[in-house]
Amino acid sequence: MKKIGSSVLLFIAVLLFAAASPVHSASSVAIEVRTVLASNQSNHVDPNLAELAGELKSVFRYSSYILLKHDRMRITVGKTQHTALPGGRQMTIRPIRTSGNRLEMELSILKGKRSVFQTRIELRNNSSITVGGPRYKKGYLLFNLSTSF
Repeated sequence: MKKIGSSVLLFIAVLLFAAASPVHSASSVAIEVRTVLASNQSNHVDPNLAELAGELKSVFRYSSYILLKHDRMRITVGKTQHTALPGGRQMTIRPIRTSGNRLEMELSILKGKRSVFQTRIELRNNSSITVGGPRYKKGYLLFNLSTSF
């Protein structure tokens, strides 16, 4: 009986440990990048940005937001994906790891071979973040990144 009781306790401890540990580890993630031109040249908000308009206006304080590009990609965790940006720039995205409900990724913007911006971002699954970017034409580029895995 004593042996059965300790086996049951061990089994319960293993179950509790498994429940407390994040078991989800995605091998690839879906990432969307919306490249937006933000300026004060007009009061136009691109209809394709309707669901983001309130957030963009409250954070960035521009009067015009125009969607320039919308990329959808699936990236294997640990690999790097590149996408062309306006103005001869390139964005690289590298998902580093998923842990529970979060994705950690590196984001870089290159102009030619020179890095002009680099950061690490942690996003919850099915969420997004908008990052301010470089000057472009008579405004600035903004990048809205969203993820799901």
